[in-house]
Amino acid sequence: MPRKKLYLVLAVHSHQPVGNLDFVFNQGYEDCYKPFLDVIKDRPDIPLTLHYSGPLAEWIDAHDPSYFDRMAELVRVGSVEMLSGGFYEPMLAALDPDDAVGQIQMMNEFLGERMGAEPMSMWLTERVWESSLPLVMRSAGIQSTMVDDHAFNLAGIDEDPVTGYWVTERNGETVNIFAIDKNLRYLIPFKEPREVVGYLRSVFDRMSETTVLVYGDDGEKFGMWPGTKEWVVNQGYLNKLFDALKKESGWLEVVHLSKAADILRPRGRIYLPESSYPEMMEWAQPTHAERQFGVLTERLKETGMWDLARPFVKGGIWFNFLAKYTESNLMHKRGVFISKYLKRADHAGADMEALKQARQEMYKAQCNCGYWHGLFGGLYLGHLRAAIYEHFTRAEQLIDRSVYSKKDWAETDVLDYDADGNDEVILRNARSFVAIHPVMGGAIMDLTFKPMAFNFLNLLRRYEEPYHDKVGTNPQNQGDQKQPVSIHEAADTGDASLRELLTYDRYPRFSGYTYILPRPVTPQEYRNNRIKTVGEFIFKPFDIIARPAKEANNEARVALGAKGYLQVNGTPFAVVLNKFYTLRQDGTLVLTHEITHKGPEPVDLFLGIELNLTLLSPGDHVHKLLINRQEMQGFGLSDMAAIDNVNRFGLQDNWRMMRLEVTSGRPFTLVFAPIQTVSHSEKGFDATYQGTGFMVIVPIKLVPGAVSAYSLTISPQDLGGKNA
Repeated sequence: MPRKKLYLVLAVHSHQPVGNLDFVFNQGYEDCYKPFLDVIKDRPDIPLTLHYSGPLAEWIDAHDPSYFDRMAELVRVGSVEMLSGGFYEPMLAALDPDDAVGQIQMMNEFLGERMGAEPMSMWLTERVWESSLPLVMRSAGIQSTMVDDHAFNLAGIDEDPVTGYWVTERNGETVNIFAIDKNLRYLIPFKEPREVVGYLRSVFDRMSETTVLVYGDDGEKFGMWPGTKEWVVNQGYLNKLFDALKKESGWLEVVHLSKAADILRPRGRIYLPESSYPEMMEWAQPTHAERQFGVLTERLKETGMWDLARPFVKGGIWFNFLAKYTESNLMHKRGVFISKYLKRADHAGADMEALKQARQEMYKAQCNCGYWHGLFGGLYLGHLRAAIYEHFTRAEQLIDRSVYSKKDWAETDVLDYDADGNDEVILRNARSFVAIHPVMGGAIMDLTFKPMAFNFLNLLRRYEEPYHDKVGTNPQNQGDQKQPVSIHEAADTGDASLRELLTYDRYPRFSGYTYILPRPVTPQEYRNNRIKTVGEFIFKPFDIIARPAKEANNEARVALGAKGYLQVNGTPFAVVLNKFYTLRQDGTLVLTHEITHKGPEPVDLFLGIELNLTLLSPGDHVHKLLINRQEMQGFGLSDMAAIDNVNRFGLQDNWRMMRLEVTSGRPFTLVFAPIQTVSHSEKGFDATYQGTGFMVIVPIKLVPGAVSAYSLTISPQDLGGKNA
């Protein structure tokens, strides 16, 4: 009997995001989560440390309550330890500390009530560590968590593998922090159990004293990832692995995470940098930096310098996603707005039951998956972003009703909404939430219709991604027929035709951008960002020139202004462009342009107003494009076209029973084209419809000293009866 022993923690984290499609939940349950439980219920000899995110746990409990009844029995007999964590799988470091603590406490309560568990340890979402988290954890009654070994490498622990655990603290509040071994993440379940045991034995042979090694990774690897259902479920991988581990009981013992903390002493005190697993820190960088990072790491490996350099090659931090993707930041800041609004209502003594419901809706919207993009679709998936906006809006509605005694209220707020150092404008009432960005061309960045909890501007800009270099160039590598490969190791692939979609946007896909054109643009020019202007106001900062001290006629409104120059026939002349936004009580937004010509000569030009809109789906029997209230034969939201003599157009959703209609008192030419992105997922490359870009084009005659005006009315309509 050896004097030393290697303890092994097997921690499995299972999760599906808020807003994911029901068939994905069902597929995961049938292919992965249910088979996993069917195996472990008969293996009390292998202690497991498990985590189920709130969205997945709620779905399973609603569809098969017996699942957690059986899990509760495993907890009772001591074969399973349940991990806590933020209930709806939020990025804890990105939340108000009170919200972060509330999310963990919600999970603690669920585990206690549903499974009789008293969690002392937690799963950390995406293993994103930030130095303030000990305060959050201890406030929620949590003593231990685990992060990737890469974080320890960056803190100067130059070991492979990193074994044992350390203590870290903030203001004297200490927590235990374990290292997840990357080598095990790539071995289980992709390699034969004998290879796993061989690796563990090599660790044991090198260690000088008893210690612990931690495996912690996604449960979806046990049946949902490509190739894993056959390998793991049909061929009985888990039982083979468990049997192989049991055979080595003389020197190897599987234990719960909490037991490892009880058995062993911490190796010392440590302060980890902001970090996550290496792949996340690579994805979080700006595109150019991500490319350079890849080149650097390859050269270091080729020259044999990688082991020496690894602790100093960091990459980005998760918060960089908020800078890399405007849309991610806007969702996050909508959450900041709602969190502060909820706190103000709470302090004012508003209806506590309504605020409790609002808090849960807000928690749902904090689910992390739609805020970032890496290996999986994430931010690129419109339905995940839609769920975020939906639940933030549901929370806002509940707070509205608890704060305002009347329904005809209206507010105009000026604040740095998106935390960019510039003031934005928020127009709000009971039916709409509108966010306007004066510095970004005076454009609209959020147009949410509260009755349907839907943001019609929930589009994603066409971003350049480093993996676009590989589109259509490499064959898919799913491994041999005997065993799958990790998605991180699979070769990229994609249809070569996807390369035709690799057009990138210079600016976020907001609405209300203004173009002064020498002629109407064609659909192809519009789609490919080849618009010729005589003066560009897209990047022109607008000033807030008028904001009523009190909302008149219960309307929220703001006036913006900018000065610029137009270049016509080689001659520049000055113009003043004013934009007036008015939010009416029925949720309708009116946008009026006024252009004052300061030049000496009259000139005939065209005014183009860009509106980027979405119903998330490009068009079928449910999602319609209406021109002059008629469905156009041969034209849909996924088509390119230019149509003259339009007075109104609309996007109609017959599933949500709503319509967004844009009208004008003057006929216009409507040019439109779909906005499609190319992104990477676990299955390869995907073309994703994000929305449709529209440009309303009208001729304008600019006369010296005169004002040329043009108005559009943007009306969200509830087809269930309200405002129809």
